[in-house]
Amino acid sequence: MDQSARNRKVSPRQVFTTFLILGATSIGGGMMAHIREAVVVREGWLTDEEFLECYGLCQTLPGLNTTNLSVLIGDRVAGAWGALMALLAVMAPGGGIVLGLATYFLHGPAPAWTFAGLKGVAAVSVALLFNAALKVGSKLFGQQTDLQIILMTFLCAGIFKLSLPLTLAVMLPLSIWMKRPQVATC
Repeated sequence: MDQSARNRKVSPRQVFTTFLILGATSIGGGMMAHIREAVVVREGWLTDEEFLECYGLCQTLPGLNTTNLSVLIGDRVAGAWGALMALLAVMAPGGGIVLGLATYFLHGPAPAWTFAGLKGVAAVSVALLFNAALKVGSKLFGQQTDLQIILMTFLCAGIFKLSLPLTLAVMLPLSIWMKRPQVATC
């Protein structure tokens, strides 16, 4: 971790407010891009490198990446209370909406418009996820090795239809080998 993140102290209240707004205004995969925009660009709590470090770690943990990311960022900038505030804040809006919809749907069959609305939300989520991948991944797209790893992963999962565990089993050791430190020989 960069020394700059350790030197920044943010109040748990600021963390709660920021992540509550993020939780209330983000949907689907686009939330990761919103978190980056908030903590790197607007608030300046983390650098891009620190954000990618946190996001990479969250990718390896079980659970929702954006929830994990919120907790990790909250902890980095405001300690244990910041982690707790980030968790509560990022979950509250979505949890409230789900509980409200569940209560509504318990009283009878869902109206037809709800299924059309969910299809629209799914399309928006895919577009937001693609946008987030481009924003965060743009730092990696310039390196040939990273582009090769991205392409091979796409081929495994997208073209050859390998399962996620099998794709990871193939690509993890291969990407580690491809990204190994190169020793200069003279």
